[in-house]
Amino acid sequence: NLMYIDIIDIFNELFVSGAEAVSINGMRFTSHTLISEEARLAEEFDPVTQKTVSSEQYVTLVNGKELLYPIIIQAVGNAQALETGLTMSGGIISVLNSLYRVFPVIKQMQDLHIPAAPIYEYEYASQPAAS
Repeated sequence: NLMYIDIIDIFNELFVSGAEAVSINGMRFTSHTLISEEARLAEEFDPVTQKTVSSEQYVTLVNGKELLYPIIIQAVGNAQALETGLTMSGGIISVLNSLYRVFPVIKQMQDLHIPAAPIYEYEYASQPAAS
């Protein structure tokens, strides 16, 4: 499984490579998007020992919702620059290949629609009055 920090690394690489808009599993990524992980207790019955075994499993969350597989990240920008940024030697894709044996598929598309960003309500910042 990918760790939440790997997802953040992919997004950082996309933005450094010139992405103008990014989404993950249909959710628009903005400066207010929270990517985190949560430990969850999993219990399984072991038929050999006849006991219940507990273990922690880490789940990646995006804005508090569990990120389900398959993970689909979409980005709008110069397709060649984005792919080059992701696949450069020693970059995030090669790290995923070597550490996790994860081999993401990169597809360039002509028409791609990224959902609009949700409206964010600021608590302290406000828009200046028109003069």
